[in-house]
Amino acid sequence: MQTTSWLDAPTHLQPLLSEAEGSEARGRWRVAREQYERVLREWSPRTPCGAAVARAVRRIARCFVEEGDLDGAMDTIAVARAIATQYDETGGIAHAINLEGIIERMRGDLGAAEQCFRAARALAWQAGERLLVAMIDQNLGSAANIRGDRVEAKLRYQASLTAYEKLGMSRAIGPLHNNLGMLHRDMGQLAEAERHFREALRNALSHGDVAGRLRTEANRAELYVLRRRFRKAKRICRRVLALGLAPDACHGSWLAHAFQYLGVVGRETGDFVAAERAFRSALAHAERQQDALFTAEILSDIAVLEQRRRRYPETLAALTRAHELFTGLTAHADLADVERQLEALERQFVDIVRRWGESIETADSYTQGHCQRVADLACQLAVDAGIEPAVLLWFRMGALLHDVGKLVVPLEVLNKAGALTPAEMNLMREHPVAGELLLSDTEFPWDIRPMIRNHHERWDGTGYPDRLRGEDIPLPARILCIADVYDALTSTRSYREAYAPDVAIAIMRAGAGQSFDPTLLDVFLERSLPTWRGVHTVPAARQPRSSASIRAMPVRQVGSTFAPAETRALTIGA
Repeated sequence: MQTTSWLDAPTHLQPLLSEAEGSEARGRWRVAREQYERVLREWSPRTPCGAAVARAVRRIARCFVEEGDLDGAMDTIAVARAIATQYDETGGIAHAINLEGIIERMRGDLGAAEQCFRAARALAWQAGERLLVAMIDQNLGSAANIRGDRVEAKLRYQASLTAYEKLGMSRAIGPLHNNLGMLHRDMGQLAEAERHFREALRNALSHGDVAGRLRTEANRAELYVLRRRFRKAKRICRRVLALGLAPDACHGSWLAHAFQYLGVVGRETGDFVAAERAFRSALAHAERQQDALFTAEILSDIAVLEQRRRRYPETLAALTRAHELFTGLTAHADLADVERQLEALERQFVDIVRRWGESIETADSYTQGHCQRVADLACQLAVDAGIEPAVLLWFRMGALLHDVGKLVVPLEVLNKAGALTPAEMNLMREHPVAGELLLSDTEFPWDIRPMIRNHHERWDGTGYPDRLRGEDIPLPARILCIADVYDALTSTRSYREAYAPDVAIAIMRAGAGQSFDPTLLDVFLERSLPTWRGVHTVPAARQPRSSASIRAMPVRQVGSTFAPAETRALTIGA
Protein backbone atom coordinates (compact mmCIF):
# COMPACT_ATOMS: atom_id res chain seq x y z
CA MET A 1 0.00 0.00 0.00
CA GLN A 2 1.52 3.31 -1.11
CA THR A 3 1.43 6.42 1.05
CA THR A 4 -0.61 9.07 -0.77
CA SER A 5 -0.56 12.83 -0.49
CA TRP A 6 -4.05 14.17 0.20
CA LEU A 7 -3.07 17.86 -0.07
CA ASP A 8 -5.66 18.35 -2.81
CA ALA A 9 -8.41 17.31 -0.40
CA PRO A 10 -10.18 19.71 2.00
CA THR A 11 -7.96 20.39 5.04
CA HIS A 12 -10.46 19.11 7.59
CA LEU A 13 -10.73 15.75 5.77
CA GLN A 14 -7.02 15.10 5.33
CA PRO A 15 -6.53 13.43 8.77
CA LEU A 16 -9.45 11.05 8.15
CA LEU A 17 -8.09 10.16 4.71
CA SER A 18 -4.67 9.42 6.19
CA GLU A 19 -6.33 7.33 8.89
CA ALA A 20 -8.26 5.36 6.25
CA GLU A 21 -5.04 4.79 4.35
CA GLY A 22 -3.43 3.49 7.53
CA SER A 23 -6.32 1.06 8.02
CA GLU A 24 -5.70 -0.20 4.48
CA ALA A 25 -2.01 -0.72 5.24
CA ARG A 26 -2.97 -2.89 8.22
CA GLY A 27 -5.39 -4.84 6.04
CA ARG A 28 -8.50 -3.65 7.87
CA TRP A 29 -10.47 -3.38 4.65
CA ARG A 30 -13.96 -2.94 6.06
CA VAL A 31 -12.82 -0.25 8.48
CA ALA A 32 -10.90 1.55 5.75
CA ARG A 33 -13.86 1.42 3.39
CA GLU A 34 -16.18 2.89 6.00
CA GLN A 35 -13.68 5.68 6.68
CA TYR A 36 -13.42 6.57 2.98
CA GLU A 37 -17.21 6.49 2.71
CA ARG A 38 -17.43 8.88 5.66
CA VAL A 39 -15.02 11.25 3.90
CA LEU A 40 -17.25 11.29 0.82
CA ARG A 41 -20.34 11.96 2.92
CA GLU A 42 -18.62 14.90 4.59
CA TRP A 43 -17.22 16.32 1.37
CA SER A 44 -18.96 19.64 0.75
CA PRO A 45 -20.82 19.87 -2.56
CA ARG A 46 -19.34 23.36 -2.96
CA THR A 47 -15.80 21.98 -2.79
CA PRO A 48 -14.33 20.93 -6.14
CA CYS A 49 -14.00 17.17 -6.46
CA GLY A 50 -11.27 16.39 -8.94
CA ALA A 51 -8.50 13.88 -8.38
CA ALA A 52 -8.87 13.52 -4.61
CA VAL A 53 -12.48 12.33 -4.78
CA ALA A 54 -11.74 9.94 -7.65
CA ARG A 55 -8.80 8.58 -5.66
CA ALA A 56 -10.95 8.05 -2.54
CA VAL A 57 -13.58 6.24 -4.62
CA ARG A 58 -10.87 3.99 -6.10
CA ARG A 59 -9.70 3.17 -2.60
CA ILE A 60 -13.23 2.07 -1.72
CA ALA A 61 -13.18 -0.17 -4.78
CA ARG A 62 -9.87 -1.67 -3.70
CA CYS A 63 -11.32 -2.43 -0.27
CA PHE A 64 -14.25 -4.17 -1.97
CA VAL A 65 -11.74 -6.28 -3.94
CA GLU A 66 -9.94 -7.36 -0.76
CA GLU A 67 -13.27 -8.12 0.92
CA GLY A 68 -14.20 -10.37 -2.02
CA ASP A 69 -17.08 -8.22 -3.30
CA LEU A 70 -15.97 -7.98 -6.93
CA ASP A 71 -19.33 -6.77 -8.22
CA GLY A 72 -19.33 -3.94 -5.69
CA ALA A 73 -15.75 -3.14 -6.69
CA MET A 74 -16.62 -2.94 -10.39
CA ASP A 75 -19.58 -0.63 -9.71
CA THR A 76 -17.37 1.63 -7.62
CA ILE A 77 -14.61 1.68 -10.23
CA ALA A 78 -17.15 2.83 -12.83
CA VAL A 79 -17.93 5.83 -10.60
CA ALA A 80 -14.22 6.63 -10.13
CA ARG A 81 -13.60 6.37 -13.85
CA ALA A 82 -16.54 8.66 -14.61
CA ILE A 83 -15.25 11.30 -12.16
CA ALA A 84 -11.73 11.11 -13.62
CA THR A 85 -13.14 11.40 -17.15
CA GLN A 86 -15.27 14.40 -16.16
CA TYR A 87 -12.18 16.23 -14.88
CA ASP A 88 -10.02 15.00 -17.79
CA GLU A 89 -7.63 13.29 -15.39
CA THR A 90 -5.77 10.75 -17.52
CA GLY A 91 -3.87 9.30 -14.56
CA GLY A 92 -7.11 8.69 -12.67
CA ILE A 93 -8.59 6.87 -15.66
CA ALA A 94 -5.44 4.72 -15.85
CA HIS A 95 -5.73 3.85 -12.15
CA ALA A 96 -9.37 2.80 -12.61
CA ILE A 97 -8.60 0.63 -15.65
CA ASN A 98 -5.73 -1.04 -13.77
CA LEU A 99 -8.14 -1.97 -10.97
CA GLU A 100 -10.54 -3.40 -13.55
CA GLY A 101 -7.70 -5.59 -14.77
CA ILE A 102 -7.01 -6.87 -11.27
CA ILE A 103 -10.67 -7.89 -10.92
CA GLU A 104 -10.75 -9.58 -14.32
CA ARG A 105 -7.66 -11.58 -13.33
CA MET A 106 -9.34 -12.69 -10.12
CA ARG A 107 -12.39 -13.78 -12.08
CA GLY A 108 -10.16 -15.91 -14.31
CA ASP A 109 -10.39 -13.85 -17.51
CA LEU A 110 -6.68 -13.29 -18.00
CA GLY A 111 -7.08 -12.05 -21.57
CA ALA A 112 -9.38 -9.22 -20.47
CA ALA A 113 -7.08 -8.48 -17.52
CA GLU A 114 -4.03 -8.05 -19.74
CA GLN A 115 -5.97 -5.81 -22.11
CA CYS A 116 -6.87 -3.59 -19.16
CA PHE A 117 -3.28 -3.52 -17.88
CA ARG A 118 -1.85 -2.58 -21.28
CA ALA A 119 -4.43 0.16 -21.83
CA ALA A 120 -3.83 1.50 -18.32
CA ARG A 121 -0.05 1.47 -18.81
CA ALA A 122 -0.30 3.50 -22.02
CA LEU A 123 -2.44 6.13 -20.27
CA ALA A 124 -0.21 6.16 -17.20
CA TRP A 125 2.86 6.73 -19.36
CA GLN A 126 1.06 9.51 -21.20
CA ALA A 127 0.14 11.15 -17.89
CA GLY A 128 3.69 10.87 -16.55
CA GLU A 129 2.54 8.55 -13.74
CA ARG A 130 5.83 6.64 -13.43
CA LEU A 131 4.85 4.93 -10.19
CA LEU A 132 1.64 3.64 -11.74
CA VAL A 133 3.60 2.40 -14.77
CA ALA A 134 5.81 0.39 -12.41
CA MET A 135 2.77 -1.03 -10.59
CA ILE A 136 1.15 -2.05 -13.88
CA ASP A 137 4.40 -3.70 -15.03
CA GLN A 138 4.24 -5.72 -11.84
CA ASN A 139 0.64 -6.73 -12.65
CA LEU A 140 1.63 -7.66 -16.20
CA GLY A 141 4.45 -9.75 -14.74
CA SER A 142 1.96 -11.63 -12.56
CA ALA A 143 -0.27 -12.26 -15.57
CA ALA A 144 2.69 -13.54 -17.59
CA ASN A 145 3.63 -15.90 -14.76
CA ILE A 146 0.08 -17.30 -14.73
CA ARG A 147 0.32 -17.81 -18.50
CA GLY A 148 3.58 -19.68 -17.99
CA ASP A 149 5.73 -17.06 -19.70
CA ARG A 150 8.50 -16.90 -17.07
CA VAL A 151 10.81 -14.79 -19.26
CA GLU A 152 8.30 -11.97 -19.70
CA ALA A 153 7.33 -12.19 -16.03
CA LYS A 154 10.93 -11.76 -14.92
CA LEU A 155 11.51 -8.82 -17.30
CA ARG A 156 8.36 -7.07 -16.07
CA TYR A 157 9.30 -7.59 -12.44
CA GLN A 158 12.84 -6.31 -13.01
CA ALA A 159 11.46 -3.19 -14.73
CA SER A 160 9.19 -2.57 -11.74
CA LEU A 161 12.04 -3.08 -9.27
CA THR A 162 14.27 -0.57 -11.10
CA ALA A 163 11.47 2.00 -11.18
CA TYR A 164 10.61 1.58 -7.48
CA GLU A 165 14.25 2.03 -6.52
CA LYS A 166 14.58 5.20 -8.64
CA LEU A 167 11.38 6.63 -7.17
CA GLY A 168 12.47 5.74 -3.62
CA MET A 169 9.33 3.63 -3.09
CA SER A 170 10.86 1.15 -0.66
CA ARG A 171 7.44 0.06 0.59
CA ALA A 172 6.49 -1.17 -2.89
CA ILE A 173 9.62 -3.31 -3.17
CA GLY A 174 8.36 -5.83 -0.59
CA PRO A 175 5.31 -6.99 -2.61
CA LEU A 176 7.52 -7.18 -5.68
CA HIS A 177 9.96 -9.51 -3.88
CA ASN A 178 6.92 -11.60 -3.00
CA ASN A 179 6.06 -11.85 -6.72
CA LEU A 180 9.65 -12.75 -7.56
CA GLY A 181 9.55 -15.44 -4.90
CA MET A 182 6.46 -16.98 -6.52
CA LEU A 183 8.11 -16.79 -9.93
CA HIS A 184 11.24 -18.63 -8.78
CA ARG A 185 9.11 -21.13 -6.87
CA ASP A 186 7.18 -21.91 -10.07
CA MET A 187 10.51 -22.30 -11.88
CA GLY A 188 11.66 -24.82 -9.29
CA GLN A 189 14.37 -22.50 -7.97
CA LEU A 190 13.40 -22.91 -4.34
CA ALA A 191 16.51 -21.41 -2.71
CA GLU A 192 16.15 -18.24 -4.79
CA ALA A 193 12.43 -18.18 -4.02
CA GLU A 194 13.13 -18.32 -0.29
CA ARG A 195 15.59 -15.43 -0.57
CA HIS A 196 12.94 -13.23 -2.19
CA PHE A 197 10.31 -14.23 0.36
CA ARG A 198 12.67 -13.28 3.18
CA GLU A 199 13.25 -9.88 1.58
CA ALA A 200 9.49 -9.40 1.20
CA LEU A 201 8.90 -10.37 4.83
CA ARG A 202 11.66 -8.04 6.08
CA ASN A 203 10.17 -5.18 4.07
CA ALA A 204 6.64 -5.82 5.34
CA LEU A 205 7.78 -5.88 8.97
CA SER A 206 9.80 -2.66 8.60
CA HIS A 207 6.84 -0.79 7.10
CA GLY A 208 4.15 -2.24 9.33
CA ASP A 209 2.51 -3.84 6.29
CA VAL A 210 0.46 -6.57 7.97
CA ALA A 211 -1.29 -7.59 4.76
CA GLY A 212 2.05 -7.90 2.97
CA ARG A 213 3.45 -9.96 5.80
CA LEU A 214 0.54 -12.41 5.77
CA ARG A 215 0.64 -12.74 2.00
CA THR A 216 4.35 -13.51 2.08
CA GLU A 217 4.06 -15.94 5.00
CA ALA A 218 1.38 -17.90 3.14
CA ASN A 219 3.67 -18.20 0.12
CA ARG A 220 6.55 -19.31 2.35
CA ALA A 221 4.31 -22.04 3.73
CA GLU A 222 3.80 -23.41 0.22
CA LEU A 223 7.55 -23.34 -0.31
CA TYR A 224 8.09 -25.54 2.75
CA VAL A 225 5.31 -27.87 1.59
CA LEU A 226 7.17 -28.30 -1.70
CA ARG A 227 10.31 -29.12 0.28
CA ARG A 228 8.24 -31.58 2.37
CA ARG A 229 9.19 -29.72 5.53
CA PHE A 230 5.69 -30.18 6.83
CA ARG A 231 6.23 -29.16 10.46
CA LYS A 232 7.71 -25.84 9.39
CA ALA A 233 4.88 -25.26 6.90
CA LYS A 234 2.31 -26.06 9.57
CA ARG A 235 3.82 -23.54 12.03
CA ILE A 236 3.75 -20.79 9.42
CA CYS A 237 0.14 -21.54 8.47
CA ARG A 238 -0.95 -21.41 12.09
CA ARG A 239 0.84 -18.09 12.51
CA VAL A 240 -0.97 -16.69 9.48
CA LEU A 241 -4.33 -17.90 10.75
CA ALA A 242 -3.69 -16.56 14.26
CA LEU A 243 -3.00 -13.11 12.83
CA GLY A 244 -5.57 -13.21 10.06
CA LEU A 245 -8.54 -14.58 12.01
CA ALA A 246 -8.22 -12.27 15.01
CA PRO A 247 -11.16 -9.85 15.57
CA ASP A 248 -10.89 -6.87 13.24
CA ALA A 249 -7.78 -8.38 11.63
CA CYS A 250 -7.00 -8.06 7.97
CA HIS A 251 -8.59 -10.74 5.85
CA GLY A 252 -7.51 -11.71 2.39
CA SER A 253 -6.59 -14.55 0.07
CA TRP A 254 -3.74 -15.55 2.38
CA LEU A 255 -6.29 -17.11 4.75
CA ALA A 256 -7.49 -19.45 2.03
CA HIS A 257 -3.87 -20.28 1.11
CA ALA A 258 -2.96 -20.98 4.74
CA PHE A 259 -5.92 -23.36 5.08
CA GLN A 260 -4.99 -24.98 1.77
CA TYR A 261 -1.42 -25.72 2.84
CA LEU A 262 -2.61 -27.00 6.21
CA GLY A 263 -4.81 -29.37 4.22
CA VAL A 264 -1.87 -30.52 2.12
CA VAL A 265 0.22 -31.08 5.26
CA GLY A 266 -2.59 -33.13 6.83
CA ARG A 267 -3.07 -35.15 3.67
CA GLU A 268 0.64 -35.89 3.21
CA THR A 269 1.13 -36.85 6.85
CA GLY A 270 -1.94 -39.10 6.98
CA ASP A 271 -4.19 -36.86 9.10
CA PHE A 272 -7.10 -37.03 6.67
CA VAL A 273 -9.71 -35.62 9.05
CA ALA A 274 -7.65 -32.47 9.69
CA ALA A 275 -6.90 -32.24 5.96
CA GLU A 276 -10.57 -32.33 5.02
CA ARG A 277 -11.43 -29.68 7.60
CA ALA A 278 -8.67 -27.37 6.35
CA PHE A 279 -9.52 -27.85 2.66
CA ARG A 280 -13.19 -27.09 3.29
CA SER A 281 -12.22 -23.85 5.04
CA ALA A 282 -9.90 -22.96 2.16
CA LEU A 283 -12.68 -23.65 -0.34
CA ALA A 284 -15.13 -21.42 1.54
CA HIS A 285 -12.65 -18.54 1.58
CA ALA A 286 -11.74 -18.96 -2.11
CA GLU A 287 -15.40 -19.00 -3.14
CA ARG A 288 -16.07 -15.93 -1.03
CA GLN A 289 -13.20 -14.17 -2.85
CA GLN A 290 -14.74 -15.26 -6.21
CA ASP A 291 -11.32 -16.53 -7.28
CA ALA A 292 -12.15 -19.17 -9.91
CA LEU A 293 -8.60 -20.39 -10.51
CA PHE A 294 -7.80 -20.81 -6.84
CA THR A 295 -11.16 -22.50 -6.17
CA ALA A 296 -10.39 -25.03 -8.91
CA GLU A 297 -6.94 -25.71 -7.44
CA ILE A 298 -8.39 -26.39 -3.98
CA LEU A 299 -10.98 -28.75 -5.46
CA SER A 300 -8.13 -30.62 -7.14
CA ASP A 301 -6.41 -30.91 -3.75
CA ILE A 302 -9.65 -32.24 -2.24
CA ALA A 303 -9.89 -34.81 -5.04
CA VAL A 304 -6.39 -36.12 -4.24
CA LEU A 305 -7.39 -36.41 -0.57
CA GLU A 306 -10.57 -38.33 -1.40
CA GLN A 307 -8.59 -40.62 -3.69
CA ARG A 308 -6.20 -41.42 -0.86
CA ARG A 309 -9.23 -42.29 1.28
CA ARG A 310 -10.61 -44.48 -1.53
CA ARG A 311 -13.78 -42.41 -1.56
CA TYR A 312 -14.25 -42.53 -5.32
CA PRO A 313 -17.67 -40.84 -5.68
CA GLU A 314 -16.41 -37.88 -3.63
CA THR A 315 -13.20 -37.84 -5.69
CA LEU A 316 -15.10 -37.64 -8.94
CA ALA A 317 -17.44 -34.95 -7.58
CA ALA A 318 -14.48 -32.72 -6.66
CA LEU A 319 -12.72 -33.40 -9.97
CA THR A 320 -15.87 -32.57 -11.92
CA ARG A 321 -16.27 -29.19 -10.23
CA ALA A 322 -12.59 -28.41 -10.74
CA HIS A 323 -12.78 -29.43 -14.39
CA GLU A 324 -15.79 -27.17 -14.95
CA LEU A 325 -13.93 -24.19 -13.48
CA PHE A 326 -10.71 -24.89 -15.40
CA THR A 327 -12.68 -25.27 -18.63
CA GLY A 328 -14.37 -21.92 -18.00
CA LEU A 329 -10.98 -20.31 -17.49
CA THR A 330 -9.56 -21.64 -20.74
CA ALA A 331 -12.69 -20.43 -22.54
CA HIS A 332 -11.80 -16.86 -21.62
CA ALA A 333 -8.02 -16.85 -21.73
CA ASP A 334 -5.03 -18.71 -23.11
CA LEU A 335 -3.69 -19.80 -19.75
CA ALA A 336 -0.73 -22.13 -20.17
CA ASP A 337 -0.80 -23.18 -16.52
CA VAL A 338 -4.53 -23.80 -16.65
CA GLU A 339 -4.16 -25.89 -19.80
CA ARG A 340 -1.51 -28.00 -18.10
CA GLN A 341 -3.64 -28.36 -14.99
CA LEU A 342 -6.67 -29.30 -17.07
CA GLU A 343 -4.71 -32.02 -18.85
CA ALA A 344 -3.39 -33.30 -15.52
CA LEU A 345 -6.92 -33.23 -14.13
CA GLU A 346 -8.25 -35.32 -17.00
CA ARG A 347 -5.46 -37.85 -16.47
CA GLN A 348 -6.45 -37.92 -12.81
CA PHE A 349 -10.07 -38.58 -13.80
CA VAL A 350 -9.04 -41.61 -15.82
CA ASP A 351 -6.77 -42.87 -13.04
CA ILE A 352 -9.52 -42.58 -10.41
CA VAL A 353 -12.07 -44.31 -12.61
CA ARG A 354 -9.55 -47.04 -13.47
CA ARG A 355 -8.86 -47.63 -9.78
CA TRP A 356 -12.56 -47.81 -9.05
CA GLY A 357 -12.94 -50.29 -11.89
CA GLU A 358 -10.21 -52.40 -10.31
CA SER A 359 -12.13 -52.39 -7.04
CA ILE A 360 -15.15 -53.75 -8.93
CA GLU A 361 -13.00 -56.49 -10.42
CA THR A 362 -11.65 -57.35 -6.98
CA ALA A 363 -15.20 -58.24 -6.00
CA ASP A 364 -15.83 -60.26 -9.17
CA SER A 365 -12.87 -62.62 -9.33
CA TYR A 366 -13.71 -63.72 -12.88
CA THR A 367 -13.57 -60.27 -14.50
CA GLN A 368 -9.94 -59.19 -13.99
CA GLY A 369 -9.13 -56.55 -16.62
CA HIS A 370 -12.68 -56.63 -17.98
CA CYS A 371 -13.40 -52.91 -17.45
CA GLN A 372 -10.19 -51.80 -19.15
CA ARG A 373 -10.68 -54.13 -22.14
CA VAL A 374 -14.30 -53.08 -22.54
CA ALA A 375 -13.27 -49.43 -22.39
CA ASP A 376 -10.65 -49.98 -25.11
CA LEU A 377 -13.08 -51.87 -27.34
CA ALA A 378 -15.94 -49.44 -26.77
CA CYS A 379 -13.77 -46.40 -27.50
CA GLN A 380 -12.57 -47.95 -30.76
CA LEU A 381 -16.18 -48.58 -31.79
CA ALA A 382 -17.16 -45.07 -30.65
CA VAL A 383 -14.49 -43.58 -32.93
CA ASP A 384 -15.62 -45.73 -35.86
CA ALA A 385 -19.27 -44.84 -35.16
CA GLY A 386 -18.52 -41.10 -35.28
CA ILE A 387 -18.70 -40.14 -31.60
CA GLU A 388 -17.24 -36.62 -31.21
CA PRO A 389 -13.56 -36.64 -30.16
CA ALA A 390 -14.31 -34.04 -27.45
CA VAL A 391 -16.41 -36.53 -25.47
CA LEU A 392 -14.23 -39.64 -25.89
CA LEU A 393 -12.50 -39.03 -22.54
CA TRP A 394 -15.83 -39.08 -20.71
CA PHE A 395 -17.10 -41.97 -22.85
CA ARG A 396 -14.07 -43.97 -21.68
CA MET A 397 -14.95 -43.19 -18.06
CA GLY A 398 -18.49 -44.42 -18.59
CA ALA A 399 -17.09 -47.63 -20.06
CA LEU A 400 -14.66 -48.09 -17.18
CA LEU A 401 -17.48 -47.59 -14.66
CA HIS A 402 -20.20 -49.52 -16.47
CA ASP A 403 -20.28 -52.28 -13.83
CA VAL A 404 -19.83 -50.10 -10.76
CA GLY A 405 -23.26 -51.20 -9.51
CA LYS A 406 -21.85 -54.70 -8.94
CA LEU A 407 -20.38 -53.37 -5.73
CA VAL A 408 -23.85 -53.86 -4.20
CA VAL A 409 -24.25 -57.44 -5.49
CA PRO A 410 -23.34 -60.13 -2.93
CA LEU A 411 -20.03 -61.86 -3.66
CA GLU A 412 -21.61 -65.32 -3.55
CA VAL A 413 -23.89 -64.28 -6.43
CA LEU A 414 -21.14 -62.62 -8.45
CA ASN A 415 -18.84 -65.63 -8.21
CA LYS A 416 -21.40 -68.43 -8.29
CA ALA A 417 -20.25 -71.29 -10.50
CA GLY A 418 -23.68 -72.78 -11.19
CA ALA A 419 -26.98 -71.47 -12.50
CA LEU A 420 -28.46 -68.42 -10.79
CA THR A 421 -31.80 -68.76 -9.06
CA PRO A 422 -34.55 -66.33 -10.10
CA ALA A 423 -33.92 -64.31 -6.91
CA GLU A 424 -30.17 -64.20 -7.60
CA MET A 425 -30.79 -63.17 -11.19
CA ASN A 426 -32.99 -60.31 -9.98
CA LEU A 427 -30.17 -59.19 -7.68
CA MET A 428 -27.74 -59.25 -10.59
CA ARG A 429 -30.10 -57.28 -12.77
CA GLU A 430 -30.22 -54.48 -10.21
CA HIS A 431 -26.61 -53.48 -10.80
CA PRO A 432 -27.21 -50.97 -13.66
CA VAL A 433 -29.67 -48.98 -11.54
CA ALA A 434 -27.42 -49.29 -8.49
CA GLY A 435 -24.50 -47.98 -10.54
CA GLU A 436 -26.49 -44.97 -11.70
CA LEU A 437 -27.46 -44.21 -8.10
CA LEU A 438 -23.83 -44.42 -6.96
CA LEU A 439 -22.98 -41.64 -9.42
CA SER A 440 -26.15 -39.59 -9.00
CA ASP A 441 -24.37 -36.82 -7.09
CA THR A 442 -21.53 -36.50 -9.62
CA GLU A 443 -22.17 -34.12 -12.53
CA PHE A 444 -19.72 -35.21 -15.21
CA PRO A 445 -18.89 -32.77 -18.02
CA TRP A 446 -20.58 -35.32 -20.29
CA ASP A 447 -23.40 -37.49 -18.93
CA ILE A 448 -22.14 -41.06 -18.55
CA ARG A 449 -25.15 -42.30 -16.58
CA PRO A 450 -27.11 -43.65 -19.59
CA MET A 451 -24.13 -45.90 -20.37
CA ILE A 452 -24.23 -47.31 -16.87
CA ARG A 453 -28.00 -47.67 -16.65
CA ASN A 454 -28.76 -48.93 -20.16
CA HIS A 455 -25.84 -51.10 -21.30
CA HIS A 456 -27.97 -54.25 -20.76
CA GLU A 457 -30.87 -53.08 -22.91
CA ARG A 458 -31.53 -55.17 -26.03
CA TRP A 459 -32.34 -53.97 -29.53
CA ASP A 460 -35.61 -55.97 -29.49
CA GLY A 461 -36.77 -54.47 -26.18
CA THR A 462 -36.24 -57.54 -23.98
CA GLY A 463 -33.33 -56.12 -21.97
CA TYR A 464 -33.28 -54.38 -18.63
CA PRO A 465 -33.85 -52.28 -16.55
CA ASP A 466 -36.13 -50.13 -18.79
CA ARG A 467 -36.89 -52.53 -21.67
CA LEU A 468 -35.91 -49.87 -24.18
CA ARG A 469 -36.12 -50.81 -27.85
CA GLY A 470 -34.06 -49.89 -30.93
CA GLU A 471 -32.87 -46.32 -31.19
CA ASP A 472 -34.62 -45.43 -27.94
CA ILE A 473 -31.55 -47.01 -26.33
CA PRO A 474 -28.92 -44.24 -26.01
CA LEU A 475 -26.18 -44.64 -28.63
CA PRO A 476 -23.33 -44.80 -26.07
CA ALA A 477 -25.15 -47.64 -24.28
CA ARG A 478 -25.61 -49.55 -27.55
CA ILE A 479 -21.88 -49.20 -28.27
CA LEU A 480 -20.96 -50.30 -24.77
CA CYS A 481 -23.28 -53.30 -24.93
CA ILE A 482 -21.44 -54.71 -27.96
CA ALA A 483 -17.99 -54.27 -26.40
CA ASP A 484 -19.19 -55.67 -23.08
CA VAL A 485 -20.65 -58.83 -24.60
CA TYR A 486 -17.63 -59.54 -26.82
CA ASP A 487 -15.27 -59.38 -23.85
CA ALA A 488 -17.66 -61.46 -21.74
CA LEU A 489 -17.78 -64.19 -24.38
CA THR A 490 -14.00 -64.30 -24.83
CA SER A 491 -13.27 -64.35 -21.08
CA THR A 492 -13.36 -67.27 -18.66
CA ARG A 493 -16.36 -66.89 -16.33
CA SER A 494 -17.47 -68.57 -13.14
CA TYR A 495 -19.94 -70.70 -15.12
CA ARG A 496 -17.90 -71.48 -18.28
CA GLU A 497 -14.56 -71.17 -20.03
CA ALA A 498 -13.72 -68.49 -22.59
CA TYR A 499 -14.77 -68.89 -26.23
CA ALA A 500 -12.46 -68.40 -29.17
CA PRO A 501 -12.95 -65.10 -31.04
CA ASP A 502 -14.52 -66.79 -34.08
CA VAL A 503 -17.10 -68.48 -31.83
CA ALA A 504 -17.87 -65.19 -30.08
CA ILE A 505 -18.31 -63.47 -33.44
CA ALA A 506 -20.69 -66.20 -34.62
CA ILE A 507 -22.77 -65.89 -31.44
CA MET A 508 -22.94 -62.13 -31.79
CA ARG A 509 -23.90 -62.24 -35.47
CA ALA A 510 -26.80 -64.45 -34.47
CA GLY A 511 -27.90 -61.69 -32.09
CA ALA A 512 -27.97 -58.88 -34.68
CA GLY A 513 -31.33 -57.15 -34.59
CA GLN A 514 -32.21 -58.94 -31.35
CA SER A 515 -29.52 -58.20 -28.77
CA PHE A 516 -27.56 -55.63 -30.80
CA ASP A 517 -27.98 -52.65 -33.06
CA PRO A 518 -27.31 -54.40 -36.40
CA THR A 519 -25.60 -51.39 -38.01
CA LEU A 520 -23.27 -50.88 -35.06
CA LEU A 521 -22.53 -54.60 -34.89
CA ASP A 522 -21.41 -54.56 -38.54
CA VAL A 523 -19.09 -51.62 -37.84
CA PHE A 524 -17.71 -53.41 -34.79
CA LEU A 525 -17.04 -56.74 -36.52
CA GLU A 526 -15.71 -55.29 -39.78
CA ARG A 527 -13.67 -52.30 -38.53
CA SER A 528 -13.37 -51.88 -34.78
CA LEU A 529 -12.59 -55.43 -33.71
CA PRO A 530 -9.86 -56.00 -36.35
CA THR A 531 -8.27 -52.68 -35.37
CA TRP A 532 -8.41 -53.55 -31.67
CA ARG A 533 -7.09 -57.10 -32.18
CA GLY A 534 -4.22 -55.66 -34.20
CA VAL A 535 -2.80 -53.97 -31.10
CA HIS A 536 -3.97 -56.40 -28.38
CA THR A 537 -3.08 -60.01 -27.70
CA VAL A 538 -5.23 -62.45 -25.79
CA PRO A 539 -3.66 -63.28 -22.38
CA ALA A 540 -2.75 -66.91 -21.89
CA ALA A 541 -5.00 -67.07 -18.84
CA ARG A 542 -8.04 -66.42 -21.05
CA GLN A 543 -8.22 -69.93 -22.52
CA PRO A 544 -10.60 -69.86 -25.52
CA ARG A 545 -13.03 -72.70 -26.02
CA SER A 546 -12.82 -74.30 -29.46
CA SER A 547 -15.63 -73.89 -31.97
CA ALA A 548 -16.35 -77.61 -31.79
CA SER A 549 -17.30 -77.35 -28.15
CA ILE A 550 -20.20 -75.01 -28.90
CA ARG A 551 -22.28 -78.00 -30.00
CA ALA A 552 -22.03 -79.43 -26.49
CA MET A 553 -23.10 -76.25 -24.68
CA PRO A 554 -25.45 -76.83 -21.74
CA VAL A 555 -28.91 -75.30 -21.84
CA ARG A 556 -29.86 -72.82 -19.10
CA GLN A 557 -33.20 -71.21 -18.53
CA VAL A 558 -32.99 -67.42 -18.83
CA GLY A 559 -36.14 -65.50 -18.06
CA SER A 560 -39.03 -67.23 -19.82
CA THR A 561 -37.01 -68.72 -22.68
CA PHE A 562 -34.48 -71.50 -23.08
CA ALA A 563 -31.11 -70.51 -24.51
CA PRO A 564 -27.44 -71.56 -24.50
CA ALA A 565 -25.52 -70.69 -21.34
CA GLU A 566 -23.73 -67.70 -22.90
CA THR A 567 -27.08 -65.97 -23.38
CA ARG A 568 -26.52 -65.05 -19.77
CA ALA A 569 -23.60 -62.96 -21.01
CA LEU A 570 -25.90 -61.19 -23.46
CA THR A 571 -28.56 -60.31 -20.91
CA ILE A 572 -26.66 -60.09 -17.64
CA GLY A 573 -23.19 -59.32 -18.89
CA ALA A 574 -19.85 -59.35 -17.24
